[in-house]
Amino acid sequence: MRDMAERRSRHGHGHGHANVVPFGAGAGGGLQHGEHEQEVKEKKLDMSGLSMDTIPHLTMSLGHITTLDLSNNNLESIPESMIARLLNVVVLDVRSNQLKSLPNSIGCLSKLRVLNVSGNLLQSLPATIEECRALEELNANFNQLTRLPDTLGFELHSLRRLSVNSNKLTSLPFSTSHMTALRALDARLNCIRALPEGLENLVNLETPWAA
Repeated sequence: MRDMAERRSRHGHGHGHANVVPFGAGAGGGLQHGEHEQEVKEKKLDMSGLSMDTIPHLTMSLGHITTLDLSNNNLESIPESMIARLLNVVVLDVRSNQLKSLPNSIGCLSKLRVLNVSGNLLQSLPATIEECRALEELNANFNQLTRLPDTLGFELHSLRRLSVNSNKLTSLPFSTSHMTALRALDARLNCIRALPEGLENLVNLETPWAA
């Protein structure tokens, strides 16, 4: 858990304000006029490191948020209704909280590519995560996961990185062999007794760690 503590230390826990930052703004000069319309549509909502126990009610529109950072807080839950409003979110970062579960409405995030839930208290992932078919990276390290959804591999065909290091897994889903886009699989520091059959089908796998 030292890795979690280091992440928390770097981000801090001081009170502050949420920031909505247009991508590209302030990064070395102004935007070209032709880029402006695209940039204003891609925004990051940064609510990290605010020592929040709960997420305040947000009256702002969340439809244009493409990155939501709720990392390094003390959140025990995320409202179903909030997640359902994130129709265009691509990156969702909720690492280093106290989450015991994820909302089922996460299945509404059809554009989600990167999900980081590491450093929480999750014992399972909702079955609806299989509906996030654009998902490319899933980081669930340092939780208390005892199992993953059995049919995960049948639905997440775009998944390239799966990290479930330091959990309580005794097996990987039998559908893992169907994750043919997978390039990195990290399942170290679990209690895995045997690997599922068909892993030789993962021809793109570069870094398999399942010790």
